[in-house]
Amino acid sequence: MERLDQFTAEDVLNDALSHLHVRGAVYCRSELGAPWAFSVNRRPTAGFHAITSGKGWLEVEGEDRKILVSAGDLVVLPHGHSHVMRDSPESPPTPLDEIIAQNPLEDGIRLKMGGRGPSTVLLCGGCQFEGRSTNPLLANLPNIIHISGRERRSVNWLRATLRQIDIETRTSRPGALALVARLSDILFIQAVRAYFSRLVDRKEGYINNGWLRALGDPQIGLAIAFIHQQPENEWAVASLASKVGMSRSTFSEKFRALVGVPPLKYVAQWRVHKATWLLRTSDAKIAEIADRVGYDSEVSLSRAFKRFNGMSPGNYRREHD
Repeated sequence: MERLDQFTAEDVLNDALSHLHVRGAVYCRSELGAPWAFSVNRRPTAGFHAITSGKGWLEVEGEDRKILVSAGDLVVLPHGHSHVMRDSPESPPTPLDEIIAQNPLEDGIRLKMGGRGPSTVLLCGGCQFEGRSTNPLLANLPNIIHISGRERRSVNWLRATLRQIDIETRTSRPGALALVARLSDILFIQAVRAYFSRLVDRKEGYINNGWLRALGDPQIGLAIAFIHQQPENEWAVASLASKVGMSRSTFSEKFRALVGVPPLKYVAQWRVHKATWLLRTSDAKIAEIADRVGYDSEVSLSRAFKRFNGMSPGNYRREHD
């Protein structure tokens, strides 16, 4: 069985993380006096809530538990589920859009509302993940990622990033909104990294998370590593199965069971994701990008690209210039 030199499950994870791109912007910095409560409808973007002082309770669509979010904590909702945030489980919520309509944001970013009770400062933000249909990492994120400010490994980066966002959203200094948007990108990426690192370290991900479980499998994980490191190869089910010492039918069945998609669909997804990244980050011609990710022509890449992204590579590049 052929081996990739030192290419591990963590390397595949890092590869997926390195191709993760977000466009983020903090919605608002809210100073909330108890009692307070608001609801947010489901959105196509990911969202986050971070508390810099005080506390709040979070309830998320489809989840039975109520989550206590304390000062220094970060909660990310990767799939934009509808949710409620409030000072107490008994406080009745008002839709956030109605609250903002009745309490216009100061400088478009600061909100003050609620009663005369204990104060909570809440940073809220959102982002659009690019490549959601092609990056396996995004498909395997849970509905909620809760990073506690008291966790030893997360406290340094989380505290530093939240402190800087808090400083920038208190005032209206030139460039503050642009800086906060970049900081929110960092916040999302760090949260995703922390989530997957936690699973890898505990080895729970190989049992409970389909993609990480696949990475931990000696044969399927190796096949995924080949795909990530060498997307330009003319991969077929038979060639991948041969590389990892399995029969074609057994490999195909096991790959689909662990990863959730057939082997060649995974190959196509990763090729398109790499092409998307190169279109945004390089000046290479589309024909050259097609060759680098494993397509024999620009037409072949365009066909696959449209299937996953709903537009041609040329249109995508023009939209993201």
